[in-house]
Amino acid sequence: MSDQKSPPEPDSSPSRLVRWLRLGTGLFLLYLLYLVTPAFFEAFTPLRNFNQIVQETDIRPGAMFYNDVPQSIEAQMSNRDAIRYFVRQQRNNPERPAGKNKR
Repeated sequence: MSDQKSPPEPDSSPSRLVRWLRLGTGLFLLYLLYLVTPAFFEAFTPLRNFNQIVQETDIRPGAMFYNDVPQSIEAQMSNRDAIRYFVRQQRNNPERPAGKNKR
């Protein structure tokens, strides 16, 4: 039996200063994102147009696929009506593909 001591294990957790620096860096990046995002929307024309339409129509872009947005409900009803129309056309006139005009 030997009296050899094993070397102390290194402290794997970062020091308090490192943790505060990481938190500060994260908060700074979020603040920077808060400052940069509006400039990003103003710099690119498609995003600027999208932003303008969203503000004019009072649409919440995150809720576009939810049922509580009137524009979404209207678009869904129009899509269903169009599908029903073309299916009905195909059933009534199977030799002519739906959507083709007579000439």
